[in-house]
Amino acid sequence: MLRHTMFGRDSTYLVLGETSSFVHVEVVGAPGLQRGTRLRLKPSSAARMQRVSLTGSSRVARRQAAAPAPPAVRTTA
Repeated sequence: MLRHTMFGRDSTYLVLGETSSFVHVEVVGAPGLQRGTRLRLKPSSAARMQRVSLTGSSRVARRQAAAPAPPAVRTTA
């Protein structure tokens, strides 16, 4: 899992896979993004985020991460 904090707001993403070009993630919780939305991040962007273990997260985050994901995919810089 990746956690990113900006302007005092946390975003959490479940890492689905990594390639040399992209880190594929699913939104667990992020302002302005629907839970379950899948994104592709550049490895340099993902490297600036904090890696957290799923066991260290709350039960709510684990339950949200297990929810089915919609097919939408966005690419971010």
